[in-house]
Amino acid sequence: MLAIGIDIGGSKIRMGVIDVGEGRVLKTIEWHIRKGVNPEELVEEIALKLRQLIEKPKDLKGIGIAAAGQIAIDRKEIIFSPNLAWHNVSLVEMLKQKTGYEVWMENDVRSAAIGEMRFGVAKGISDFIVIFVGTGIGSGIVVDGKLLRGVSNTAGEVGHTILQPGGYPCSCGNRGCFETYSGGSYLSKKLWDRIKTKRINKNKIKKIPSDINEINVSLIQDMAKDGDESAIEIWEEAKFFLGIGIANLVSIFNPEMIILGGGVIEHAPSLIEDVKIAIKRDSVPASAKMVKVVRSSLGAYATIIGVASLGGNIDI
Repeated sequence: MLAIGIDIGGSKIRMGVIDVGEGRVLKTIEWHIRKGVNPEELVEEIALKLRQLIEKPKDLKGIGIAAAGQIAIDRKEIIFSPNLAWHNVSLVEMLKQKTGYEVWMENDVRSAAIGEMRFGVAKGISDFIVIFVGTGIGSGIVVDGKLLRGVSNTAGEVGHTILQPGGYPCSCGNRGCFETYSGGSYLSKKLWDRIKTKRINKNKIKKIPSDINEINVSLIQDMAKDGDESAIEIWEEAKFFLGIGIANLVSIFNPEMIILGGGVIEHAPSLIEDVKIAIKRDSVPASAKMVKVVRSSLGAYATIIGVASLGGNIDI
């Protein structure tokens, strides 16, 4: 059985044709999200890319959408997406009307947790947390083999837990949120602010970015390694708060496994060791002793594999 998995992230969209019986990605396409894009425009883009992606439409079971942010209880509406600045968007119905396919939706990192549980490193494990560090930070929490959803279906919004009261402003409206210290978009903003105010050592960077979109985690990490004080400050702060945030989760949920993924982890896998150190140092000892910290085995495809495999089943 084939299904389409769509991952609407903070900065780009990934779409793939998935063999949902084996969790195998057959074909993918990616594109960047235009700044300020509205839901109607995005649905048009998805429909166009879908026609490019599939050759035999009748073979498809349907389309699974994974979106960052808060998803309604019936999983047909995006309540709030901080990265896209969308409120109360009926994306499932919009895409269903546009394509004629059955459409279902889930939060992006919960989808990744489903993928890892069914086809990846968490297969056979009943208590684990998937944490994706990308544009922002999100989690999918599995307890006793079931996704933790909460009364309003918004459990797992770890990126918007406050680690530093009165800290950096966040897109959600609060200050000091976890993702403002370790999320990729905020790291880029901090370095860009320092470039604009000439608070970097030009001798420590091969080419000074002319635009914030040219900044990524690899650049920040390389600058820090080369001794740029601004980059060191940004990077050390990111590592510290990433460790604290995840150590807190280990103390609260006592999971058997922490699975790390997302663009920041892909570009800087050394962060996994930093997280292990923080858990050992800061988590409840009994929990720290039992937990295993690993990298996502499905990587960038975890989300589209997971959401495609749901097939409209909302009981997971």
